[in-house]
Amino acid sequence: MPKVEIDYSNTIIYKITCKDPNIKDVYVGHTTNFVQRKHAHKQSCINDKTPNYNCKLYQVIRNNGGWNNWSMEIINFFNCNDHYEARKKEQEYFELLHATLNSIEPLPKPKPNPKPEPEPKEEKSINENIATTVYDNKIFSINFKNTSKYNCVLCKYITSSKKDYVRHTNTSKHLKRIKMNNPMSNTDAYLHNTSKNPTTRYLCHCGKKYNHRQSLYTHKKTCIFIPETNDVISEENNEENNDENYDDNDIEKNDVTPVINEIEIQPNGQMDVLINLFQEQLKENKELKELIIEQQKKILEMGVGTTNIINTQNNNKFNLNVFLNETCKDALNLSDFLESLILTLTDFENFGPLGYCGGISNILIKGLNNLDISKRPIHCSDLKREVIHIKNNDTWHKDDDKQQMIKAIKAIEHKNVKQMSLWAKANPEYKDPNHKKSDLYTKLIDQSLGETDKEKAQKNYNKIIRAVAKEILVDK
Repeated sequence: MPKVEIDYSNTIIYKITCKDPNIKDVYVGHTTNFVQRKHAHKQSCINDKTPNYNCKLYQVIRNNGGWNNWSMEIINFFNCNDHYEARKKEQEYFELLHATLNSIEPLPKPKPNPKPEPEPKEEKSINENIATTVYDNKIFSINFKNTSKYNCVLCKYITSSKKDYVRHTNTSKHLKRIKMNNPMSNTDAYLHNTSKNPTTRYLCHCGKKYNHRQSLYTHKKTCIFIPETNDVISEENNEENNDENYDDNDIEKNDVTPVINEIEIQPNGQMDVLINLFQEQLKENKELKELIIEQQKKILEMGVGTTNIINTQNNNKFNLNVFLNETCKDALNLSDFLESLILTLTDFENFGPLGYCGGISNILIKGLNNLDISKRPIHCSDLKREVIHIKNNDTWHKDDDKQQMIKAIKAIEHKNVKQMSLWAKANPEYKDPNHKKSDLYTKLIDQSLGETDKEKAQKNYNKIIRAVAKEILVDK
């Protein structure tokens, strides 16, 4: 089952106290859903099958009049980022109220870590010596640890048999690896740069060169020049190499390098052919240019009427930028609009029948309807795609990801939560669990706080934005 992410932006710190003033015991806790937590405490207190039935808190409650003789009240609200910050706030009130019914501290102090004792140094045994061997100017390590093993680092080959290791060093794989990783010796470098067979180049009279005779033959089929001489020109020049590192007994001192003589092309009858082709090409280009000019003139003559029609349509089209920047240039910023909203106890009570989405939408739509259209900080230009334009910092911008609208919803939610304490003062009967206002108070708290799961909360935000967009749609 996937892990549910909890939204701690509306963290509630609560306390459980006895209605008897002689009992001073207090329990402090935190939650994001006050109604659900209150129900859980009640069930754990009265139901002996719950795992926390014998907890210290519930034993004290049962010994002092039962659940109805105790009250669970909200202390404060906090906007926390994660579970750690919520427990940190709970720890502050745990120490402030001297809570005695908590079984453990919300955020216990970490125990000091004892200093680790220094580990005794282990003496190396004889078997842990490292032997090295030199093979063809390459150093290879052979590790001896616990058991004698021969290790070829280059090939990643390990064996405990010397016979197998020697056989491995003579394999083609090992020798190839050595050549690839070792720099070439002086002899190899010389032989690498020396070639007994000079490179033969095939040259065409048109100036193109080829390494293979077949390539030149294929080129001749399409070349306009007809060569009269041989195509293959190859000369060999022996250069003497005076490198002091080379041994006279092992290698020759003559470095053979191929030299290709470039042949100057002497145009004969082919030049006349080229001149004729060039003149024909110029003539064709001139005719093509005249044809293009005539076609452009016809297109311009046909496009005069169409241009007028398009201009007329553009002039009659609604210009959203002019509406926002000219008609609504004196509109309020979204932040100023939210600060100017004044919520009443009636708005708070509307969350009971309307729910979270209906209550927030009602407050936001009522505030926008009280303003003139040109003063509103929010406009919707496309209801189907829910394109919202918001003014903030004296500039209009499109709210593509709906984050500005979500911030506005959260701000109204926070303002509404503040009405909770005012409603409680105006209706003290909620403290009586048998009174109907006690259930109403619980329902209002539940509807005002919304969802803690991020996916469900996002669905509520989209529902509110859709309801508000219908009321602020721009008439085009």
